Amino acid sequence: MDEFQNEKELMDYLNVIWRKRWLIAVPTFLCAVIVGIWSFTLPPTWEINAIIQPGKFITETQTGQFTEVSVIEARQLAGQINQESYNSLIAAELNLNLRKFPKLNAENLKDTKLVKVSLKSGNVQAAKDILRSLFEIIKSDLDKKNDIEMKSIDAQIVNIENAIKTKNLDIQSNEIEKASLKRDITFCQNKLLISEERAKSILDEMKTAKTTIEDIEQQQKKALAEKKEGAEALGLLLYSEFLTKEKINQEDLRLEISEKEKNIRQFSSQTEKLQNEIENLKNTITLMNEKKARIDYTTLRREPTSSLDPVSPQKKKNVLIGGLLSLIAFTFLAFFIEYIQQKKSQRRE
Repeated sequence: MDEFQNEKELMDYLNVIWRKRWLIAVPTFLCAVIVGIWSFTLPPTWEINAIIQPGKFITETQTGQFTEVSVIEARQLAGQINQESYNSLIAAELNLNLRKFPKLNAENLKDTKLVKVSLKSGNVQAAKDILRSLFEIIKSDLDKKNDIEMKSIDAQIVNIENAIKTKNLDIQSNEIEKASLKRDITFCQNKLLISEERAKSILDEMKTAKTTIEDIEQQQKKALAEKKEGAEALGLLLYSEFLTKEKINQEDLRLEISEKEKNIRQFSSQTEKLQNEIENLKNTITLMNEKKARIDYTTLRREPTSSLDPVSPQKKKNVLIGGLLSLIAFTFLAFFIEYIQQKKSQRRE
């Protein structure tokens, strides 16, 4: 019974539509024509867009790793553009009416650090000028941070280069001291050689007087004890004193040579340490230059470009939507008129 009732109601609706078909069809067609004519009279509008890449630089993390950091996050930059933070600056630069300024739409492209900015306008060139002005303003603002980073790196490099110069001067000073010590050692070695030759000569002279040094000492004691042969004993004593002085002189020379060689080793160690420090500083300069090379200023990855076809008015879409809305509206109107007519018939009966 319910299915029969539902079918009956459906047939009633279809009968109403059929009876009022001209009331529905003609106005719907006229409305679609009117919307079509209106769409053709609207001026064409193009979409113009550009892609901006914020600048970036290299920073060192707490773990000593180097990582790229954007001067500003792409999402943050897109938010600033959507909040009209740059509109007044652009309008002032291009002498535009701020009240009639077109809407700028910005978005962070997915999984990138790029910002796409677009606007719709009937004047393609004016829209391109707006986007380029926006880019120049953003670039001027963001590149200041890169300039600060660049100047900081340059200052560090200059300080490191000055430190290298100072250490090179210290190395030169060490080399001069080492050369002076080597000359002194050569001089002392020559003196030691002369002293050894002199001592050898004294020994030879003493051996001609007595067979051994022990005999000389015995003769010395005997001479002193018996007070005989005084001239010979006195001569032997003088030889002995000369020999002792040469031995002392040789020991002093050996000690001086040893001390100077120790000083040379110390200077060599200092020089090696300074050279290692210089090498580390040079490596640091290399890293600094790499950081400079990897500093990227804000760039326009894609120049302002307009769509190939106008994005509005969408004539076919407007006609379709206008016709569909008219069809719905006039169908409801037909049912409403049918309802009024039925009420009037019931009152007459």
